[in-house]
Amino acid sequence: MSKGKLFGVLVATVVFVCLLALQTVLVEQWKAIHEERERHARIKQEILRLERLVTDVDNGFRGYVLMKQSVFLGPMIAAEGKIPGVIDGLNRLTEEAPDLQRGVLILNNRVNELLDVKRRLTLDLERGQEDDVLAYIRGGEGLALASTIGLAFQDLHQKLDGRQRDREGKTAQKIEWVQWGLTATVLGGCVFGIGLGRATSRSDMMAARTGKTAGAHDRLERSQAAGRGGAV
Repeated sequence: MSKGKLFGVLVATVVFVCLLALQTVLVEQWKAIHEERERHARIKQEILRLERLVTDVDNGFRGYVLMKQSVFLGPMIAAEGKIPGVIDGLNRLTEEAPDLQRGVLILNNRVNELLDVKRRLTLDLERGQEDDVLAYIRGGEGLALASTIGLAFQDLHQKLDGRQRDREGKTAQKIEWVQWGLTATVLGGCVFGIGLGRATSRSDMMAARTGKTAGAHDRLERSQAAGRGGAV
């Protein structure tokens, strides 16, 4: 292989590796953007799920107090069993967002307080201490706790939406940059491939022409030598 071809192959390899590395970086950026959006959606989904479970606990307890039927405790107990798993999931999802994780911690404390109160009051009802339960309800303590939990949910929603708004502009810029970058690397690869193909083809044609010229020159020399031999 000639030095020119060897140099061309080396340059082609370096350019190809550079384009591949750039494209890998751009794909990772695109993946990170997608994962961030998916994480935001999952956090919102889990918050809404936790809200529904807290509502089930409240409604189940209220039905049990009013109707004195244990059938209302079923949804309450089921929801109570699912809440710790949802809280753990939210803690994992918000590991990279300290402000959200603080909100989850506050909400966790308030929800645990709610569950403790509901368990205690349920036991009081089962023991026949209905007056204590009614006094708790009439005193407004349950309403105050429910209001505190509602505010904790509202605060968490606001923090999540605020983070999303802050990231939207940056994300849009990143998406545009990644799209242009991927397009540029693909076009660059195509142009480079076409150019390399033409250069290789031209090199082969020149080599072929050189070979033909050399062959013709050799044949001419042999013919002239034969002529001189015949004349002697």
